[in-house]
Amino acid sequence: MQKYNNSLFLTCGVREFCDQKKCWWFLDVIFSYQAEARKDPMLHDCQFWHLTVRPDRTATVRCDRDKGNTAFSQEIPFTDFPDAEGTLWVEYGEVEEGKPCWVILRPEEH
Repeated sequence: MQKYNNSLFLTCGVREFCDQKKCWWFLDVIFSYQAEARKDPMLHDCQFWHLTVRPDRTATVRCDRDKGNTAFSQEIPFTDFPDAEGTLWVEYGEVEEGKPCWVILRPEEH
């Protein structure tokens, strides 16, 4: 795991995903909502982040509490993200005993 900031860590899969897709900005969007997300009891332990790219290269990033229950949504005026969709999860955990953190991971790493 790689430290993103004091309480947010990335898995190797997320690092590869962001390097390959050139979408480190996706993590910046996720990070920018964390203070607000952690106030929501349904987002404290698990967040589902989705990037959806339209044919005109605009996109939407949204955070779901659960399927069909969107907490946040942000429009992206342009992206060169190469795929139609991308998904990352944020899960609560501990790096060391008693030290809480959140980990950004790919769904297949869960």
